[in-house]
Amino acid sequence: MSVNAKNEGSLTILEMREKLAREQGRDPTQPKYVEWFEGQHVAAPAVIRREVPQVVDIQSARDKQVQLTLDTMNIVGAQTYDIVAPRLPKASSLKKTLQAKVLPEFPKLGVCRIGSVILEQNGRDDYSAAEFYVTNFDAELSTTAQRFYTPKSDQLGGMFFGIGVIQDGAGNVRSFDRRLGRKGLYFQTKEITKAIYGIASISTGMTIEQLLEMEKNPAIRKMILAAMATRNENKTDGRAAMIARV
Repeated sequence: MSVNAKNEGSLTILEMREKLAREQGRDPTQPKYVEWFEGQHVAAPAVIRREVPQVVDIQSARDKQVQLTLDTMNIVGAQTYDIVAPRLPKASSLKKTLQAKVLPEFPKLGVCRIGSVILEQNGRDDYSAAEFYVTNFDAELSTTAQRFYTPKSDQLGGMFFGIGVIQDGAGNVRSFDRRLGRKGLYFQTKEITKAIYGIASISTGMTIEQLLEMEKNPAIRKMILAAMATRNENKTDGRAAMIARV
């Protein structure tokens, strides 16, 4: 073994790096050192390269969250209707009218209309209707405040509610109909069973008490449904036309 080979075998990492730098015609740098293990000194990087921070497009991120909320609420709305509709009396005039929306200030909070009922025609192009919704958040609702929804927090939750509205002939909402319910709010609940009774009552014209009796007593159920059928037969063609619009 040559002396050079022996000497090279006993070189430290630092000495080998300096030797290589001289052979390549570069001046060996004299950085500060950090001790790694067993007293071995290894040159610390002369320059620490910083990672370039990724630029986040806030508007793009918000748009993605809005679309995610809309997609989710459309699914929740459809599932809710599929749970509610089969449990309603045959006399129910509820129509499936899914429409999801997102609260502008809270892109992850959404609401979906699951169905609606035309109650009466007020004028040539003016209809009273009841609309039913499911949300993914908890809120205070008011038809008289500047904002209808006042979320209790920005955290996810969920509730059901029914609201009275005035529609035009195309089904566009013009205003709240505050004549019935609590200034237009028919019900608000976190329990789907209560929501079903609320929707059933409004969409059939029956009281909650009648609906409960129908479930308990088949004879009363038959009598009430017969009365409902007679009442519906006496409705004008205009009423049928209104329901068909929804």
